[in-house]
Amino acid sequence: MNNFTKRCVAAFASLTMAGTLCAAGAVTVSSIAWASKPVVPQDTSKDNTGDNPSQPVESGKAPWELGDEASTKTGSITIYKWEDEVDSTSKKQLKKNPVKGAKFTVKKATNIDLTKYSDWVTIAQKINDFNAGKEKPDGITFEDNGTEKDTDGTATGTKAGVAKFDSLKIGLYQVKETTVPKGYSASESKPFYITIPMIEKGDGDKVVYNYNPSVDPKNKNLKKCVKKKANTDGAIGAGDEVKYTITSELTKMKNSATDTDLTANDFDDYSVVDLAPAGYFKYPDDISNVVKKVRLGIGNEAKAGDTELTATDDYTVAKDANQITAAGGDVARDKITISFTPAGKGKLATEANKTDNVGKPVKVFVDLAFTLADSTKIQNKTVENKGAFTHKSDSSPIVGDETAKIEFVKFSIKKVSAKDTTKTLPGAKFKMFDTEAAAKTCSDAITSGSGVDTACKTAHASFDEKETAESTDSTKGTEKGVTQSYSVIKGKSFFILETEAPAGYIRDPEPVAVTDTNADKELTFKDVPDDSDKSWFNLLPKTGAAGVILFALAGVCFVVAGFVVYIHRRKKEEEQAKLRA
Repeated sequence: MNNFTKRCVAAFASLTMAGTLCAAGAVTVSSIAWASKPVVPQDTSKDNTGDNPSQPVESGKAPWELGDEASTKTGSITIYKWEDEVDSTSKKQLKKNPVKGAKFTVKKATNIDLTKYSDWVTIAQKINDFNAGKEKPDGITFEDNGTEKDTDGTATGTKAGVAKFDSLKIGLYQVKETTVPKGYSASESKPFYITIPMIEKGDGDKVVYNYNPSVDPKNKNLKKCVKKKANTDGAIGAGDEVKYTITSELTKMKNSATDTDLTANDFDDYSVVDLAPAGYFKYPDDISNVVKKVRLGIGNEAKAGDTELTATDDYTVAKDANQITAAGGDVARDKITISFTPAGKGKLATEANKTDNVGKPVKVFVDLAFTLADSTKIQNKTVENKGAFTHKSDSSPIVGDETAKIEFVKFSIKKVSAKDTTKTLPGAKFKMFDTEAAAKTCSDAITSGSGVDTACKTAHASFDEKETAESTDSTKGTEKGVTQSYSVIKGKSFFILETEAPAGYIRDPEPVAVTDTNADKELTFKDVPDDSDKSWFNLLPKTGAAGVILFALAGVCFVVAGFVVYIHRRKKEEEQAKLRA
């Protein structure tokens, strides 16, 4: 034997099979292993090998030692289809949620006899073909049709997420996922290979010949391959600009350095999709302006040094003429698609082929910005924006589970008289500011009557200048002395400044901080009347009013008495003057 063959027969070895199921990771299956006849002792007592196995091992003798039994000996291949989840503690495959809807086809090699030791050496020399997931490994032929099983679990004696192939003779088998569950990752139609028996590592230097092998190809839930986040920095409410980022994994990746490089053609049907709630945003005339940046990288967020794509050259942006109809409790949505040009697809492939990115999911980070609609549309609703991607030309977008939600509350201002708080006042005007300093600058300018336009230009533009209504009108949605409600992003803080008081009242010059916006809020402003209608006197408390009147009358009496004394004294002085004359 040459050194290669000696290594094959002297020690345990396994081949990593099966192609990429999702851009999120590859399935690895210990699918072929072998041991020498006399050198490595067998362990037929082993009943549970592998890392977190889905079922016990059915061990037996080495196939070349079965003698006459070899022609009738059978085994099985069981495929457990799990959602791609990792236990947070053990870091092993969770194996919690079985996936229905998959179909597998198993075909037996027709020119390989694994009851013969020499044929194990033959397949050992085909490692590269098996690792590459070749449909037709050189020198090996398979059955034409094979046997197909599904993971639906509807047939008698079957379980959801499990496809079991019974009564399989000793041999080499090709396994291919022929139907991919809807909404889950595909294996790129690449087959993987498994033997009956599967030779597995036992305790110490022993090996196990498992006639009941199982494999656990992970199906990544594609809804977890795309997510969307909102950024409301700088925004307060309706009419403001809000930012979003869609993070979408590429549907294919280069699993190992020995894999063939991906090409632009591998991403022919890939695109990133924004599903904006219809009517909740104001779009620019050129829809491409909503996309601010497109980058490629690895990790959960975009970072400095990521590859940035160029608009038009690498990608285009288009909004479908037809909306996605509201269904299942969701609102109607606008479909905005970021499609990649041939040059852009080439850059996707280049990024996936980078040495540092091999075996890792490359992600597309799309930064967008939208202008919110006005308050009459948003009101106190929750605006939910969704991210998605397409990976097949004839399929609907895969919508991510992680969506971006922005909650809104209604905010309004009521103006009342400080003298009588039940009296609502029309004609008061207000502006909104992001900071107290900006509000005070505006207020000072209004008080001085100089430079108002310049000083108040920092007011929140989308709030404009709200005025308390003249009357209550249900058809117009107005209430006397109250401004029209403004949709505020829940939890936002700001400052309100009265810019003009109602007729007969004095403007409140102090900005009012508004911080508790976790629910609908009506802010009440009290204005002090001016003295044009003697309102100041009327503001005196009614308690002790009689005493005040008596005091006033006594004052009048003192004035009259003083006048009488003055007249009497004056008359006496005149009489004395006449006597002297």
